[in-house]
Amino acid sequence: MKRHESVSEVPMPAATPVRCPATSRGWGVSLFAHGLRGGLLSVGTALVCTLWGSPVQAQSATAVYRCDGPNGTPLYQNAPGKGCRLLDLPPINSVPAAKMPAASSTGSNGQSARVSSSQQRSRDSDRRRILEKELAREQSRLDALRTEYNDGEPERQGDERNYQKYLDRVERLKNDVAQAMQNVSSIRREIDSLP
Repeated sequence: MKRHESVSEVPMPAATPVRCPATSRGWGVSLFAHGLRGGLLSVGTALVCTLWGSPVQAQSATAVYRCDGPNGTPLYQNAPGKGCRLLDLPPINSVPAAKMPAASSTGSNGQSARVSSSQQRSRDSDRRRILEKELAREQSRLDALRTEYNDGEPERQGDERNYQKYLDRVERLKNDVAQAMQNVSSIRREIDSLP
């Protein structure tokens, strides 16, 4: 039986807390179905959890009635009926979420932040230098992979007595070469796009 991590406690008139899985969907349909399917909740308890677990329905439900059901099982509903009595429940408290201030790109004086042209040239040259180092590293990796791949016929290693193991390594090398070639070309495109 799977336990739910997020639960809400629902006080019952007999001072017996009932644990209801928290529901993220409106109207608590999944809660009701889960309670019946998992055997965790009685029909009445599922109804109470559905009424109180759903923010949409909880605000519209003004009264909850406890009725005598078949076999003495209590049923909870939001309309009076035969053998029902009104429950005196505490009001549901809700607090609206705090509004976050919108992020702006303006400085403290109301003007947008600008970068001087010399600062931008310095950033571009730093970026070019970093990309060229990365290109050299990726190019050397590509050369090493191509050498090991040997045009699809790499030398067999001592632990590759099983031919399938050799074929798996050939396929892995082929994929590594293709990925390294793609990395080199994308770094070159990025360098070419710099001013």
